[in-house]
Amino acid sequence: MTKMITITKITRLSIALFLFAGWAAAHERYQPLDTTGFASHPETYEGQLVAVRADVIAISADSKSLELFDGQSRMIITVKLTQLSKAQRSALMRNPVRHLAVYGQATSRGGRLLIDAHKVQVISVDAKTNGQPQSEDAGR
Repeated sequence: MTKMITITKITRLSIALFLFAGWAAAHERYQPLDTTGFASHPETYEGQLVAVRADVIAISADSKSLELFDGQSRMIITVKLTQLSKAQRSALMRNPVRHLAVYGQATSRGGRLLIDAHKVQVISVDAKTNGQPQSEDAGR
């Protein structure tokens, strides 16, 4: 009987470790985007899962896309929000969002960076200065 309880505990622990490892891997699959590197070699990021932080400069009226500005590279980044739920997009539109961390798949069109967002995090003004995203997720 105790042998069965021990096996059950080991099985539960193994499942928990497996789930944690999967969660950690999912969050690390997005590589930080070097926007200065993108400007010189956009083809290297084609189809890659990327993470980028930048300032919001425009939001479309239909709330399906927005534009970011990266001050370091002076690049405008278009972000498609169609993979986010309508409620998540509406939350972005209702709040005075100025800085975002965007996680998604990168493509290049006409030399411009386009990211199909999988997840978006709002970055507060205080967090922007020390690089920490706010705890509120606007994405999945």
